[in-house]
Amino acid sequence: MLSLASLGLSTLTQCSPRGRRVRLDGAAQNGTTAAAQEIVAGRCGALIHVERVRDWVGRLDVMQAVQWAPLLEDTGIDPLRDVQRAYVTAKSLDDVAGCALVLDLAVDDDDRIDAALRLLAARDCSETEGDKTPPPAIVTATNGRVVRTCIAGEKYVVTRASRKTIVALPEADAPAIVSFFGCKELPAPRDGEALDLFAYEPSKTLDATITWPESLVEARASVELAGGAAAIEFVGKSTSEGQAERDAADLTRQVNDLCGVDLVLFKMPIFNAVSFHARGSDIEMATRFSRTEVDIILALVNL
Repeated sequence: MLSLASLGLSTLTQCSPRGRRVRLDGAAQNGTTAAAQEIVAGRCGALIHVERVRDWVGRLDVMQAVQWAPLLEDTGIDPLRDVQRAYVTAKSLDDVAGCALVLDLAVDDDDRIDAALRLLAARDCSETEGDKTPPPAIVTATNGRVVRTCIAGEKYVVTRASRKTIVALPEADAPAIVSFFGCKELPAPRDGEALDLFAYEPSKTLDATITWPESLVEARASVELAGGAAAIEFVGKSTSEGQAERDAADLTRQVNDLCGVDLVLFKMPIFNAVSFHARGSDIEMATRFSRTEVDIILALVNL
C-alpha cells in the first residue's frame, strides 16, 4: 500500500492548492500506532481505512498491493472485505522482515477470529526455520494469545490484542507484543480520509518511483477517495527555507516528467501539471483527479 501511495504521488493531476489540512505534527495517531512505530523503529508507514479503499484496491491485478494479505492468507479472513482499518510501519518500504502490522477486523464472529489464529499457528514455516532457534521469551500468562507464524517467508508473532484487533510483530520483537493487550482500535478517519501516510528521510525509506531529495527530512500525505474520484494533500519539511524552494521545484519537475508519454521527439503530458510550493521550510501540494483519471492511473499500475 505504501508503494501504491508513492506511485499515486508520482502520477498526480489537476493541481489545486488550498488551505493546508495535513500537518507534520497532526497525523492520525493514538497509543496503538505509536507503540507499533516505536517497537520496530518505524521510519515510514501508513494508516489505511480499508472500508474506503476496497473498490480501488480491488481493481488492481496484484494483491501484493495489500501488505497484510500474506498474513491473512488461508485463514478465512478476507484482506479487504473483513478488515476495517490497517496500520503498517517499518524502517523502510522494503523492510519485509521488520514490519509492525495492526489490523482492526470487520468481523463479529469470535470463533472465526480464533480459528484464524489457530491456522496461523499451524502454518508451515519449515522453509524459514533454519536452526530451529526458539523465539525470544514472551511474558508468561498470555493464555495462548500469542502465536508464532511466518509471513511471506519471515518469522513473526501474532496476537489477538483485543476483540477485533490483531497485531503482528517480527519474532525478534516478540516480548513487546504484550504491550498491545487491550489496546485501542486504530484512529478513525478524519473527514473523507482513506489513507494517511508518513515517511522520515523519504530518500532512504521510500522506493525510487521518484528521487526524493535528500534534504527532505519528513513527508506526509493524506488521500481522500469518494465517488471514484480522489484528492491528495502533501506536506514535507526541508532543511531550510531556501532548500525548500529548490526541493519543491525538483519534485514538481520529477512528477510532471512522470505524468507524460515519451513520444521520442517530445513528451506529451497525460494529466494537467502539478506544483509543489514552498512555504518557509515546508513544501506543500494539493491535487484532485477525476474518476476517469483514476481509471488511467489504475490501468498504469496494472501494466
